Amino acid sequence: MKTTLFLTAILAGSSLSLSAQTRFVGEDYTRYFNWHNEQSQIEDLYTPGSKLYVFGQDVTLYRQPDQNSEPLALLQDGQGLYNLSDYRKANHILEGEINGYRDLWFKVSTGKSGVTGYVFGAQLAKGWRWADLTGDQQPELIMLGVSPTPRRAFNDIRAELRILQGNQLLYNTTISGLCVFEECASSPMLRVLRDQPCAGATMIEASTMTVGCYTGIERAFLYWNGRQLENVFHAEYTVDLEYQRHPFKVQGSEPVKTMMCQYKDQDQSFNPVWDCKELKTNAPIAQPVKKSPAAVRAR
Repeated sequence: MKTTLFLTAILAGSSLSLSAQTRFVGEDYTRYFNWHNEQSQIEDLYTPGSKLYVFGQDVTLYRQPDQNSEPLALLQDGQGLYNLSDYRKANHILEGEINGYRDLWFKVSTGKSGVTGYVFGAQLAKGWRWADLTGDQQPELIMLGVSPTPRRAFNDIRAELRILQGNQLLYNTTISGLCVFEECASSPMLRVLRDQPCAGATMIEASTMTVGCYTGIERAFLYWNGRQLENVFHAEYTVDLEYQRHPFKVQGSEPVKTMMCQYKDQDQSFNPVWDCKELKTNAPIAQPVKKSPAAVRAR
């Protein structure tokens, strides 16, 4: 649904002065738009039959698209659901508000012979990827969604990244200002970038794009250091506004060496470019620790 709306906005033209854009984005919105939506899971989120994932612990499945209706089940973090909604049809749009966030209600099923009901969109992941972050040969579920913390003011906007190992929460962190709920009309994107900023390292990108009377491209890059995510760069590209830019240590491989890195720019394919300098030190960086499910610590 959003993909179609965004493309319509681009083809219709924009009242923005393209000459005012910065080196971050340039003038080619259409090319970035196409790339962004190819990388995102926006179509999966709004297509009937697609698999969705619960974002939050003890999320209620309701009989009707109303939090005052009969609760049917409690859904667990990372639980897979099947989308029965078709938001390509305008007359099927059902909106609501929970915890200060406006979003859509999704009709879902817990399985072929499971329970059918409604779950609030802000309690579903807006992006999800599977990747082995801990080195145990078992992929973790990485999800981008709306922070479960209640919204107290108009500008109180927070996204959250969650990493699940099995059915346990391994790690979660907030990205302040990143708007991924429906009211923002943005297209969220979650990517796992291997061998960035160097061989053997892993970076996670959480980004959004909004196209219409206002065009916004917001990107956050978080480095997985083996135990937690470090928010190393976060910016609104269209207005050249940086929220975070932190140098970070990384231990690469082939050959193993310790480096200090920071965000530099983006290349012609919209991938991040890093400025890394080798550190001469004898103190190694701690390596990822393999954890059994019983040893996982929820934050």
